[in-house]
Amino acid sequence: MKRLWADSGVQECFARSNEYQLNDSAKYFLDDLERLGEATYQPTEQDILRTRVKTTGIVEVHFTFKNLNFKLFDVGGQRSERKKWIHCFEDVTAIIFCVAMSEYDQVLHEDETTVSRLSIFFECAFPRRPICIPILSYYIIAYY
Repeated sequence: MKRLWADSGVQECFARSNEYQLNDSAKYFLDDLERLGEATYQPTEQDILRTRVKTTGIVEVHFTFKNLNFKLFDVGGQRSERKKWIHCFEDVTAIIFCVAMSEYDQVLHEDETTVSRLSIFFECAFPRRPICIPILSYYIIAYY
């Protein structure tokens, strides 16, 4: 695996990974194959934080901050999952939409025009420019 990852053709292919679906933490793990392959390997905090699990459906977390109630939704990005989002926004007074900075130039596997559609969505949904905050993963936070 280590020799394959070091191959110039594989590295050239990796450099174009925004053109296909590759987990944004792949380089982190592939650069550290020797440590990961040790018989005594124990995941570090960074290993755990960089692990990704495909979201299906909606994962909802409730929390309170400074007497304000929040609901955080981690939503599946696949086309078949999107229709499940709409009920999350009933009685919402504000939405903070966050996306991963590592995915700004990527297109969805099932829809190669999604990047341009996202800009159209923001133009229509927010007549004023929204505040964008870079984070490592994407979530939708709704304030109630």
